[in-house]
This record gives sequence, structure tokens and C-alpha cells, in this order.
Amino acid sequence: PHHEEDNDEPSDISSSSENHHTTQESRHSKKSVSFSQVHILSFPVELGDNPSCSNGLPIQLGSRPTKQVVIDLEILENMKEGHRRDYRELRIALLQRQSLLRNTGKYTTEELADRLYKADLERKKQRQSVKKYQFQQKVSSIFKKNKRSSI
Repeated sequence: PHHEEDNDEPSDISSSSENHHTTQESRHSKKSVSFSQVHILSFPVELGDNPSCSNGLPIQLGSRPTKQVVIDLEILENMKEGHRRDYRELRIALLQRQSLLRNTGKYTTEELADRLYKADLERKKQRQSVKKYQFQQKVSSIFKKNKRSSI
């Protein structure tokens, strides 16, 4: 059985945590942990501030959940059938992120365009910084080799 609370916020992303309890067996004082329910929380999508997003606008979860579903662990495991997503399946594509942000109704097209421009500038700065660092490492390596060979 599962229980659901809903705040009807658009463009939610869900996360989950397990509800657990600890039991003690008498005589041997052996402890064990068991899980019986999973609480799945949905959070609103917001415009993020992480510049490491490879392209487009970064997104993040809002701070307050908008929906909670409580489901028995056995039922959830049966529904998943052992399928675990790999990192490629967990990435959200550029157009999907833009759509999620537009669907929130929180941002104007102009705001999203401005943030996209700023995010692109930040990524460009990061790439330049990495190239500068790599160049400095090469130069430093050459000087170290020359210093050793002249000794």
C-alpha cells in the first residue's frame, strides 16, 4: 500500500529515501536494520547556478518537496525489476531542461536567454582557465627537465 500527498507543482523531479527501523534480537544482542517503506519526494525544478553543465541552462531541485509518495519496498522492487539506470540515462538533455524550466512558469524567455548567455560566458572562462593551467604545467615540466639535465 502507498500513501500520497500532492502540492501540484509543475515540472517536478523525484528522489527517494527509505524508512527503516532497527530491531534487536535477545540473548545475542545482534542488531539488524530492515526497510519496509520508501518515501519518494518530488521537488520543483529551478534554474541552477552550476557552471559545469556542459551546455544549455543548468537546473537544480527546489528546496521544498511538492509531493510525497510512501510505497512498500517490496512493491517498489517488483516494479523496478532490477533495472538500474547508468549515468547516460540520468543526464537530462538540453531541450528537456529548457522545457522543464519553461513549464515552471517562473521564468520569462528573456530571463532564460540572459541566464543562458551568462552560463555560456562562464563555461568559456572555465575552458580558457583549463587551457592556461595545462600550458603552465607543460612549461613547468620543460623547465624541470632542463634544470635536471644541466646539473
